[in-house]
Amino acid sequence: MKTIIITTSVMLFLSSLLQAQVDKTQLAKNIKARYSQNYAEIAKYTWQKQTQIFHSGELKLTIDGETSIGANGKPVEQVTEKISTGKEKRGLRGAIEKSEADDMKEYVQKAAKLVSEYIFMNDSQMVKLFNKGTVSELTNELQVEAFDFLVKGDNLQFLYDMKTLECVSQTVNTVMSGDKVNAQILYKALDDVNVVGKITLDLPAKDLSVVIVDSQWAKKIQ
Repeated sequence: MKTIIITTSVMLFLSSLLQAQVDKTQLAKNIKARYSQNYAEIAKYTWQKQTQIFHSGELKLTIDGETSIGANGKPVEQVTEKISTGKEKRGLRGAIEKSEADDMKEYVQKAAKLVSEYIFMNDSQMVKLFNKGTVSELTNELQVEAFDFLVKGDNLQFLYDMKTLECVSQTVNTVMSGDKVNAQILYKALDDVNVVGKITLDLPAKDLSVVIVDSQWAKKIQ
């Protein structure tokens, strides 16, 4: 029993020592530099985005669009097709369903835009994330957690690969006009570029769940 207690104590001491050695300022600089380099590469591409909207677990709407980084450094999306899964009704009922679908689409787009603010952060926000957040070294990853970051009541958990300093995943729980917006963002490698592969949104106030998939990346024609 004593051996176990001593071993556990040593492990806790080493763990706390490791945490103390985390240089948050240097980590912020290194990851910010990698982030800026990666963002410059992303800006050279356009990509297809498909958004599937589910209400009470049933697929209601599919939206296809093309996305690129605009002159202001923010993503710009152009909708190319909107597909409803139900048979289109005529008359008053059809008008009501169309209005409901438009409201659903607008609500989801507002939520997705809010989440994109956490994905596409500027340099000062990246520094703030590390200075304000809690930084932890895991086995092969770096974990950063923050609260009340962009919106009062939000909380974030970002995971970075320790070797490449590229983002692995982001968990964002935030608030939009009093409604909860929960997002899980998974990243993937595109050649040497770190890009978003899939975003899953949970919008409990409207009983909506959303799956957004980015694909068909292509370099812009110069």
